[in-house]
Amino acid sequence: MARNRTQNFKAPTPVLAVIGVGDLAVEKIREVGSDVQARSAKINLEPKRLQADIEHATKQRVDDVRAAQHKAQQRAEAVFNDVVATATTTYDSLAGRGKTLVDRITRQQATQNLKRTASNTSSQAKAASTTAKKAASTTGESAKSSASSTGETAKKSASQTKSRAKATGTSARKTASAAGEAAQETAKKVGD
Repeated sequence: MARNRTQNFKAPTPVLAVIGVGDLAVEKIREVGSDVQARSAKINLEPKRLQADIEHATKQRVDDVRAAQHKAQQRAEAVFNDVVATATTTYDSLAGRGKTLVDRITRQQATQNLKRTASNTSSQAKAASTTAKKAASTTGESAKSSASSTGETAKKSASQTKSRAKATGTSARKTASAAGEAAQETAKKVGD
């Protein structure tokens, strides 16, 4: 009865696959063994010949390394030059763009108004300063010549100084307003 069971037994596929792998491994090991024997028979073990072969191979490798080094250096220089050229072009382009924007802002009406108003404010401030200096000088001279008329001269000088100071304040407010308008107009120009 035991005999019948072994005759009907079939090995599962995974087991057969493992057995097949083992058979293939033994076959390849035998092939490699014969190949190694064939190659070792071709090797020339003469010391002088081996030394000459090693020297030749070493010289060849040194020459190859030097050539590769030279080629790498040339490539690095070329890449560096390309990067510098690109950076210079980009810089020049950005500088041109900036100049265009500054020119547009300088030519816009709000900037022209700001320049004119700032100039007027500066002139008003100088005039107020001059008037105050003259008033102080006149008042001092009047005080020396006559004590009674000094009060009226001082009032007149103070009035003129006050008028100039008021005009300077008004001009400064106009300048500030023009500066605000110029800033708004400039902001509109940025990024165009």
